[in-house]
Amino acid sequence: MPKVLRGSLAVDFKDKNGFKYTLEAIYTKTIKDVMFQQINLTDRPTYAVFDSAVNHQYQPVFPGQNNLNPQFANAYEMSNTSKGYRYSITGQVARVFQSGFGFSLAYTYGQSKDVANGIRNSFESNWQLNQALNPNDPQLAYSNFDIRHRIVGNINYRKAWNKTWVSSFFLFVSAQSGSPFTYGFVNYTPQNTPQQVSLAYIPAKEETINFFAPTETQTAAEQAAAFDAFIDGNKYLRSRRGSFTERNAGRTPWNASADFHFAQDLHLNTTADDPSKVKTITLSLDI
Repeated sequence: MPKVLRGSLAVDFKDKNGFKYTLEAIYTKTIKDVMFQQINLTDRPTYAVFDSAVNHQYQPVFPGQNNLNPQFANAYEMSNTSKGYRYSITGQVARVFQSGFGFSLAYTYGQSKDVANGIRNSFESNWQLNQALNPNDPQLAYSNFDIRHRIVGNINYRKAWNKTWVSSFFLFVSAQSGSPFTYGFVNYTPQNTPQQVSLAYIPAKEETINFFAPTETQTAAEQAAAFDAFIDGNKYLRSRRGSFTERNAGRTPWNASADFHFAQDLHLNTTADDPSKVKTITLSLDI
């Protein structure tokens, strides 16, 4: 069973003007997490030309007929790993005013890393869909649940016009620095294994042309130039020149959402001596 060690520390402070400040830090260290391996692979790989230096062998290419036991197509083993951690730091300021107005604003920064997220419904899919240079030896990388930057704010206002009519307004806004994703291949893997996804090698500029062949409409140099322009236009990809991409190192653009809630309360029988006899009808609008 998965096991983690988690610790947290929080501090609250309220100043003389009624503003409340909160700072909270949470750290989680993996003790036992799941890891999946295909143990029917012959461990006798070769390496591509660009990955053949002794100190630069990252992407193994397994033999074509690579089953240790030909009576079985695939044999998977689930074991444990102690690699992995996640942490988050949140700062928040809030205030409730006597006028009925209130607000809060919070910012969170966090990171999460693991070797396999274990979210899929079988050993095979967890192994096949875990982007790694060597699927039997996945390295620590950003988790699917990596937060990074998140901003959350809300504004609320309550106005009692009289004993009968009470209006409430609430606005919630959330913005997050996108979701993690991986630059690589889908339904293809250079490892020559049943894995369905893999990472990609980003060539150095001087070797880009070696990966292209002329076509009827473009020369190899023209294709290489277009590829280099695409890589240079991406901050992350150009940082991986001469190396491989990493799992979940890309991020989608910031996404934001907003929700507005309005509620109008109509209190009936407000003159009753027993508060339990007061009845309320509420009309609400959500956008």
